[in-house]
Amino acid sequence: MKKVDCVEISPEVVEASHWFNEDNGFALSSPTAHLHVLDGRTWLMAMHETYDIITSEPSHPWQTGNANLFTVDFFKLAAKRLKKGGIFCQWLPIYQMEKEHFLLLVSSLKKVFPYVHVWMATTDALLIGSIEELPTIDYRDLQERMAMPKIKQRLAKVDVNSQEDFLSFFYLDNQTVNKLIDGVTGINSDNYPVLEFSAPKYLLAPVRPDTFLSLLNLSFESKLPLVNAEDLPGIQRKRLNKRASFFRLWRIPEPIIQQMLSPP
Repeated sequence: MKKVDCVEISPEVVEASHWFNEDNGFALSSPTAHLHVLDGRTWLMAMHETYDIITSEPSHPWQTGNANLFTVDFFKLAAKRLKKGGIFCQWLPIYQMEKEHFLLLVSSLKKVFPYVHVWMATTDALLIGSIEELPTIDYRDLQERMAMPKIKQRLAKVDVNSQEDFLSFFYLDNQTVNKLIDGVTGINSDNYPVLEFSAPKYLLAPVRPDTFLSLLNLSFESKLPLVNAEDLPGIQRKRLNKRASFFRLWRIPEPIIQQMLSPP
């Protein structure tokens, strides 16, 4: 990477980040990193920079002040600041959020980025969007990169030790994302901020697994975006076994885990 603009609205968060220097690899000390204590949306509106990748990870979408970073209007603004072939990554929690709100946000993102993949890490979803078709993952290239000492060491800290471990986080391709949001109407916009006013009502409600189970069931229909991979059935078997190890950390009973690893 030649240049990274890191935009954070809270100076207190910047100050606290130094407690995690070792974990984040002293990211802000890198000569490629440029920190801006500013609102992210203001940055995109005011600057004329364009990027290969924009990653948006504010706090929860039901919090006032963060809500306008989860609207169609923000997604359009981000799309304007992407270079041709650029990628937008949106973090989205699946906990403390009703399924209808999760689907509304995915649908709102899809209104701007026609191509979307969904990756899952524990109870967090990462929506990867692009105006053009998303690039494939070269299996051999991934293998070489993951073998680099610094990358290998960092991934090992989060128990990712092989390409299949990494690919276990991939859940939905573009086609299954379309199935997920089929029938969803409306959008989350600046003028109609549905989540800002509706989502807080569900914060104290029991956490339900319906959103996760929908993603899990559709994941069996998803096609891995891989090239230069010779043993796809073997890769699929290993990545599902890795998912099982994560499910066991959640203390899910083994018979249920086996059901979760089988197509519906």
